Amino acid sequence: MRPEILTRSATMPVSLDEVKRHCRMRPGDTSEDAHLTLLLDSAVEVAESELNRSLVETAYLLKMTGFPELDEEGERPICLYRPPVVSVESVKYYNESNVLTTVSADDYQLDLSEDPRIIEGVDKDWPTDVHKKINSVEVRFTCNTVTVKSNIKLALCELVAGARKARGGVTPQDLKLMPHWFGIQRLLAAQVRHEL
Repeated sequence: MRPEILTRSATMPVSLDEVKRHCRMRPGDTSEDAHLTLLLDSAVEVAESELNRSLVETAYLLKMTGFPELDEEGERPICLYRPPVVSVESVKYYNESNVLTTVSADDYQLDLSEDPRIIEGVDKDWPTDVHKKINSVEVRFTCNTVTVKSNIKLALCELVAGARKARGGVTPQDLKLMPHWFGIQRLLAAQVRHEL
């Protein structure tokens, strides 16, 4: 299940000035700032989707129906979304009395690796008194990439420049239909290969 975005930083991986320079706009020209900002937001969303990584600090709320079942490794992990995860604020659940209850941080471990997850603590189990309802478990966590590589910045600027030039739509789906999308995918793929 895809988590809900609670908050998202307004600080983008590239500045509006960097985008303007890439688009060869005159310094000080603010006539397209609102449109460029909209295009940049969509470009970041596309890049995050392609990379399965957060490029902007984002707080998420993941809702699940109950705690996970045992996996093949004998664990019951809660898999998180879009690394790098920088913090887990809380793990909560509705108990059988339908009261929202916080799981103590001492009762679970964080694995903030490339495939971030939360697992039960040593000699601990997830609570069993969970209410039998949809979205009975809630996990709040934050993701953020501290340093965005130059090829990602270039891909973002290219997405914005292409959309600006085409004067087309600004949704993430529209950006993926642009003629130079293949080249942008290569820039993003270079990031994935670089990190592996």
